[in-house]
Amino acid sequence: MNIYDNNYESIQKKITLTNVLINRDNLIIPGEKEEAISELVISQITKNKDYKIPHLKKSTYDVEMEKVTLNLQKYLQSKEIEEKYQDLIVTQYLVKQCTPPQVYYSTFYGPHIPCSINIPYQLDELSHIHIGHEVMHVFLDNESCKEWKWLFLYSEVIPMLYELIQVSDENKMTKQKVLKWRLSKLLEMYNNIFREDIIKVLQNDQKALLYYQMPEKQYFIAFYYTILLYDLYCQDEKSVRLTLQSVLKQEITTKQMLENYGLLKNVDNVSFEKSYSLVLKNHLYE
Repeated sequence: MNIYDNNYESIQKKITLTNVLINRDNLIIPGEKEEAISELVISQITKNKDYKIPHLKKSTYDVEMEKVTLNLQKYLQSKEIEEKYQDLIVTQYLVKQCTPPQVYYSTFYGPHIPCSINIPYQLDELSHIHIGHEVMHVFLDNESCKEWKWLFLYSEVIPMLYELIQVSDENKMTKQKVLKWRLSKLLEMYNNIFREDIIKVLQNDQKALLYYQMPEKQYFIAFYYTILLYDLYCQDEKSVRLTLQSVLKQEITTKQMLENYGLLKNVDNVSFEKSYSLVLKNHLYE
């Protein structure tokens, strides 16, 4: 037995779960283009490895859920989406306070299968932002095989975009906290999937390494498109908001939204780096 044996079981479990999802639901696997996008994002977010989740004031369930509702009304401005939220989240999908601090996720076993939004026992001043992120997942994946099959490429784009939209006109301190939270989570994912011991275990099986890293790499891929879309949002808020509404109403898919904006043609290093720098400037350094 060597020092890597204790990790082997958890590594294999994660690989197996990824494989099951791909085969069961006929999911699209990221290719060379997405790998290039992932590498681009990683190259930017790792320039500063000191991002840490900021100290956050405690809050309550009722306060944060009220903010979720208010944000949907304010930033999406759609009666249909508001009614869908009341139907899906308030009456059908259980929001459970069951996770450790800073951990938010939706339980989905595939399209058409109900989920729960899982949030921390103790909420904080930014909880409504991250609950809003999970609400976007429910909107997108509920009864939508067209969205689900692109799970490992585009599923995090709209939820991450909504994070930034929710703080687009907030004060400097709130903007800083939200972006630092997201960047710290991305760095945490990067550190987890590129650990030396894991790479050593899987170095002779590239498919296994791909499947192990895929659940985290989807966030890097999505962050690339999120930053480009947010730049468009800052230029023409109304147009992007209306397009976002179309996606949430399942009139078009996230992929079609990206195609309509010409973002799937090639990997645009220059535009991403420029837009990312602007986000840092406006949210961290303004």
